[in-house]
Amino acid sequence: MDQVVLLGAGFDTRAFRLSLPERLRWFEIDRPDLIGEKERVLNDMGAIARCQRSVVAADLTADWSEPLLDAGFRVGCATAWLAEGLFFYLSAEVDSSLLVEARRISGGDSLIGADVFGSGLLAMPAMHQSLSTRAERGLPPPFTTDDPVAIFKAAGWPSVRLAFPGRLGVIYGRPFDRASQRPTSPDPTMQSYLVVAGCER
Repeated sequence: MDQVVLLGAGFDTRAFRLSLPERLRWFEIDRPDLIGEKERVLNDMGAIARCQRSVVAADLTADWSEPLLDAGFRVGCATAWLAEGLFFYLSAEVDSSLLVEARRISGGDSLIGADVFGSGLLAMPAMHQSLSTRAERGLPPPFTTDDPVAIFKAAGWPSVRLAFPGRLGVIYGRPFDRASQRPTSPDPTMQSYLVVAGCER
């Protein structure tokens, strides 16, 4: 990949921790207040990124691609996008817009990784108060889907692979205790997904 974009980067510090190529362009997008606090902490620590890191203070529910371009993002280059712990907190419309815009400015062989929840999560008792509060504020329910493949394909990412947290094959080289294998729920809406979607040249 020529560049990496973290959507809703939060306090992620992989640009400082991983053995990354110095030439790699690494972009972190998040709200201005969060980005400001993160940069203050990193500066106080004297942290030095291991690649060409740029931060983008932007609201992902508004215009974020123009600030990204202004920060040096190169349209048409192979890009890895990461949306971890993000889509659930946004509306279906915003998530769709993010996927479409990321694809529009990406080059061939780009990838996007994300985690999404099935719709059964919204029916859980623990979610009732949160849903009620959001409704009172005029906010839509958090984003869930029982067909992530269709969501990503519709946004222009035709190659979609799914994995399931806690299942075999999602351990990425870590030691695995078969006894801790998460059972499959009989309710397909109670699924959570790790999605990796790609586009061709």
